[in-house]
Amino acid sequence: MALLGMIFVTGCGSNTTAAAELTARQVPTPVPMAKAKPIPTAIPSMSPERMAQARDLFTLQGCVGCHTVESYPEARGVVGPKLTHVAEEAVSILASAEYQQGGGEAKTVSEFMRESIISPSKYIATDCPLGECQDFLMPRDFKKRLSAEELDLLVELLTSFE
Repeated sequence: MALLGMIFVTGCGSNTTAAAELTARQVPTPVPMAKAKPIPTAIPSMSPERMAQARDLFTLQGCVGCHTVESYPEARGVVGPKLTHVAEEAVSILASAEYQQGGGEAKTVSEFMRESIISPSKYIATDCPLGECQDFLMPRDFKKRLSAEELDLLVELLTSFE
């Protein structure tokens, strides 16, 4: 440690002496770190253009006739389960014994959405607007009706619902 100088202070009151050293090396002042924000899971961000395409497809394929989504005024169906928080609900469904014992194969929310569209009997939601959800109301031909890109678009839309 290099010594730059010594300062003596005398006098504060009766016979007080203080000494201070100035050094060439200064100790940095700690900077408080900001708390890390949690990274959202299973909720991808969609561009406005892609969101518009997805909503158009959701309407064109008739999803709005059976399902309700709070943020979509056109989606006011009364037969199928409400999809407003479907991505969040999918996490619990994937972990449930009912889903795993019922033949569900998905491991992620996106896989669950895809499976629900192309193989809807693997998991039947329990709560529909008119009571218990029924099997075979969801069309079984979406795998033939939708291109791979359209299916991806619908999956992305469903996983974006908060």
